[in-house]
Amino acid sequence: MPWKPAIERCPVPVKLLPVQREPQISGLASLLSSEKSDAMLYTPFVNDVDKNCKMMSLKCYMLELIMVIDEEEIVDNKAECISDFDDKLPKVNSVDCPPCEAYSLRNITVFLEELNNLLNEMTTNQLI
Repeated sequence: MPWKPAIERCPVPVKLLPVQREPQISGLASLLSSEKSDAMLYTPFVNDVDKNCKMMSLKCYMLELIMVIDEEEIVDNKAECISDFDDKLPKVNSVDCPPCEAYSLRNITVFLEELNNLLNEMTTNQLI
């Protein structure tokens, strides 16, 4: 697939939606589910992550998603939006935060549920 600017790849701006709206990862969930991924992914549970490590946890989720998209060879506009979103995340100082590999491995269903929980919390608390 030829490279396109983010504005052409992503049908909507790459940003988080308000919590009261439909979960924004639903399109990604259906995309990954349709691929029947059996991936086990490092999954930070929102209640186990310190407030100062929320952004680092989100970065962990993005890295795991990008890895699955690459390994499963998923070619889709929604998949490309994940990379665009990851690129827009602020750089974080992860000195006091656990590495992504410190979190438990979970299946894609639990992973996506916890990602949605993290996004909802971060949006509610205006961390993003």
